[in-house]
Amino acid sequence: MILGISGGIASGKTYVSQIILKKYSLFYTSFSEVLKTYCARQKIEPTRDILQNLGKEIIENHGAEGFVKWIISQSQMPAENVLLDGFRHPAVWDSFKKIYPQARLIFCDINQNEQKRRIQKRDKIPDQIATKILAHPIEQEVSLLKEKASVIFNETTTQEDIIKWIRQPICIKKKIIPLPTSNKEHIIN
Repeated sequence: MILGISGGIASGKTYVSQIILKKYSLFYTSFSEVLKTYCARQKIEPTRDILQNLGKEIIENHGAEGFVKWIISQSQMPAENVLLDGFRHPAVWDSFKKIYPQARLIFCDINQNEQKRRIQKRDKIPDQIATKILAHPIEQEVSLLKEKASVIFNETTTQEDIIKWIRQPICIKKKIIPLPTSNKEHIIN
């Protein structure tokens, strides 16, 4: 099983990852964790801007495929049983699919007002900063991955829905499954 997770900031990616990881023994990493580890080794403060710019710089210098290979190498990702969180660019997903053709993409969708509320609550930031974060070009590009997803979860999807989808054959068609709003506030990314 090879899974990728995408969606905007605070869309429920960590929530979905945690549910999957409770049920399945998968190697887990995220693009941001790999970039943060790299920053720590370089003694660079891993702010959101630094991480976004570092990812962008690697992609510009080495292409999407080079970035994916770098992430795989840095994280020592195995050839199977993987959950990689944080796809932000369609070209990066396409490159990942070349290496892992059996991979399926999960897209976490969220209404922008709820997304802004979660960012403000989680990061303890004012409305203007949350608005600026959501306006970042990378946040805008994430929505393009929705079309590449095998499944789309939203704020009314249940844990049971997620597990049920994972158990289905790899050839399933795209469908939308709602994510719950109630019991997840404490574990949303």
